[in-house]
Amino acid sequence: MHDQTSATRMQGQSDGLVSLTDSLDRYHLDLPASQIRTSLEALRSAARDEYDQASAGKSTVAEMISQQRTRPAIASVDSALGASATLLRVRTRQRIVDATNETFNAERLVMCALPVALLIALLIGILLLRSISRPVHELELGMHAIA
Repeated sequence: MHDQTSATRMQGQSDGLVSLTDSLDRYHLDLPASQIRTSLEALRSAARDEYDQASAGKSTVAEMISQQRTRPAIASVDSALGASATLLRVRTRQRIVDATNETFNAERLVMCALPVALLIALLIGILLLRSISRPVHELELGMHAIA
């Protein structure tokens, strides 16, 4: 049905999609984002023209606009979205690989640092033991000398 409410709703949905493309800028998807914006603008224009022709009773012209402009614009948006999704997947995989490598590096560092820390703790323990036991031993020798 070609009524003004449907046209307004469709225009609102198109505007919403265009505003969502701004979020692609946060992911630095310059080329796919610009392709999506261009395709959405073409889709908005084609849909508006198709609606105008259909509302005027020119269904043949409306169908021609649909085949030559609207559908290709939808396919272009879909293609650009697919490229964006692929790019984001690749980036995410790389970040996972990087995080995994950093985790392994941290584990290696801990494994190397643990024996050193244990050795230092052992040396500190020995020094503390000697610093406490030497005065006690001297006190014991003094007590035996007095007795």
